[in-house]
Amino acid sequence: MPSIPILRGLNGRLVLTSGRAIPFLRPPAPVAFANGFFRRKVGVISKDFIKSAMTNKPIPFYAVDNDLKLKVNGGSVDNGKDFSLATTADAAIPLWIDKYNGTTGELWGYLLYASLANANDTFNPFRLYYGNANKSSHTNDTSIYGGAAAMWHLPSALDASPNNRPLSSDAAPANSPTDLGLGSAGYFDGTSGNVRTRDVTFLNGQNNITVMCKARIDEAASDRGLWQLNTDDLAMRFIKGPSAAGLTNGLTARMRGANGLAVWASANDIIGLGDKRHITVVYSPTTILVYMDGVLLTPRAAVPAPGNFAPTALTAFQVGGGYGGYMNGVLDDMAIYTSGLSADEIFLHASLAAYIPDVVKFGAPETPGSALSPVSESIHLVNISGQVSIDMRRYIYHPGGGAISIQSPLPSVAGLTFSAPNATTLVVEATTPGTYTFTVNVSVV
Repeated sequence: MPSIPILRGLNGRLVLTSGRAIPFLRPPAPVAFANGFFRRKVGVISKDFIKSAMTNKPIPFYAVDNDLKLKVNGGSVDNGKDFSLATTADAAIPLWIDKYNGTTGELWGYLLYASLANANDTFNPFRLYYGNANKSSHTNDTSIYGGAAAMWHLPSALDASPNNRPLSSDAAPANSPTDLGLGSAGYFDGTSGNVRTRDVTFLNGQNNITVMCKARIDEAASDRGLWQLNTDDLAMRFIKGPSAAGLTNGLTARMRGANGLAVWASANDIIGLGDKRHITVVYSPTTILVYMDGVLLTPRAAVPAPGNFAPTALTAFQVGGGYGGYMNGVLDDMAIYTSGLSADEIFLHASLAAYIPDVVKFGAPETPGSALSPVSESIHLVNISGQVSIDMRRYIYHPGGGAISIQSPLPSVAGLTFSAPNATTLVVEATTPGTYTFTVNVSVV
């Protein structure tokens, strides 16, 4: 598994990431448990990255394994509809399956877990269950997006929020599955295709609105609309340019308020063809804020206060098109919130979207008495100065549930000193401030 790229620290705290998968000694063959399911434990890693702010927020996950293939392809999954998540106490965890490939054993989805952090800064393990031939259907749980007014995991037209606001095609459908590196996504051909919802009365009287999505612009001979409410009452588009104002390869956002139409415009050359970006716009009576990959962008000019949201009509919210032309590229995870999300919330959404393969780690299939191999774990410290304590239990999870012990000798890295006051906590002090990567050997007790 590749190392996780670091965007920045959160709330001024150090971000530590685990850069290697834990090697496991697999049993010769998985064994189904008495309830007919196969199962494997799951551990959330990089907890300092996720933080308690993501409690009860959708967490993306990814797994690929031969055992997760369909049984007809040599795996243990019966029909692809038999996935579920639960804690060790068998309390169900809300689950949304975005994409499953029974040939390759790839599983993409989202989960909602309320116990990512507690007073002890630990977390409870949970399990993925699969392979029960008697379970023939899986119902995605819309409670995962209970805070959203609408959420669409394109190309699916289903609303993943509890509000049942599906998309429909008004022109030539252009939402065929295309990989954005994030499971499935919606592809738009740039000619006439778009999808939209006409259930937009929920925006009536709302003054603080957040819209976010993942996007990739594939071609832009002209401007391209990402989304649009009505004509341009709430809108976002990519500007190929040069525009009349001199904008090239940038973004503009619009909101119609009581003071008229307010326009936000980016600097030049902030987004290019083929770039995979998380884009968020927060519309409010005082201003328009635009974030890219969780980072607030500076507009090229001051944005006038829009005033209270004052749409000309409430007819339709269009995805993949709008003022400026139809989208040519890929969109996914289009969400609308009837609130102004905070900068930390937006950064966490964007960051989790970028780190899907490394946010959740799956162990090997469980069987009674299965053994675990020793662990060599790569740790990356970003711009540290002074001393930091690393509780390895926060960054390593063992599917066997055993305790861990840091092994000697401790790493030898120029500019760092190491000590281990107890079996699980490594103290690192930077004698020379900087960014370091080192390996810690940990055994299972």
